[in-house]
Amino acid sequence: MIEDAGQGLPEGAYAENIRSLNRFDKSRSRENGGSGLGMSIMSAVIEKLNGTFSLRKSALGGLAVVASLPLAKD
Repeated sequence: MIEDAGQGLPEGAYAENIRSLNRFDKSRSRENGGSGLGMSIMSAVIEKLNGTFSLRKSALGGLAVVASLPLAKD
C-alpha cells in the first residue's frame, strides 16, 4: 500500500473502475504534463498477474493505493 496526506480524490472516484482513464485532477492535462495512463496501466498489469488493485481514502487524509499480488510458485 502507498498512501499520502494530500487532498485525495473526489468522493465518487473511489468506487469507479480504475480503467476508466478519468483525470481526477482537472488542472493536469497533456499540455502541462502527463498522459493520464499511470493508474490504468498499473491496474492492467496487476490484473494480468492475477492480483487486485484498488483506491481508498488514506488514514493520513489523502489517497491510498492498494495492490496485492499472489505469491510466485516455483
